[in-house]
Amino acid sequence: MILYACRRLAAASFLVLMPMAALAAPLVPGSALPSLALENQHGLPMTVGADTRVVLFSAQKATSALVNEVLAADKTQRPPAVVHVADISGMPSVITRMFALPKLRELGFDVALAYKPEAAGGLPRRQDAVTVVHVRGGKVDRIAYVADAAALRAQLAARP
Repeated sequence: MILYACRRLAAASFLVLMPMAALAAPLVPGSALPSLALENQHGLPMTVGADTRVVLFSAQKATSALVNEVLAADKTQRPPAVVHVADISGMPSVITRMFALPKLRELGFDVALAYKPEAAGGLPRRQDAVTVVHVRGGKVDRIAYVADAAALRAQLAARP
């Protein structure tokens, strides 16, 4: 009886929530930047919100390393104006705890971590590229995809 009730509740929840997911618009120029409440590598709250001018989104180890390299070299590109969001949802938790977090804690700046794919708020991604979301007045101004340090520096220099 309890199992039947749980199945019905799950089915009803799916039917209610599925249309909401289908209505979620992709992040495009002109759309509002979703407010993201994440944690940094030290376990402290980190928000992508009203003060953010550029979001650097990386979903792979290589692209995250690229962003960290550029931000480490240029101390003027820091939160809250420039926020690096790293999607680490695909990383096994033991690897995250034993290797990734200790290395990230050595950085001189915060990295917002998305432990679950949905935590990244639908930020667009491309294979082997950093997503650069330029924000103006809380809305997405433009989106670029870069794959090297020179292109990333150029995007940061052109921030709103």
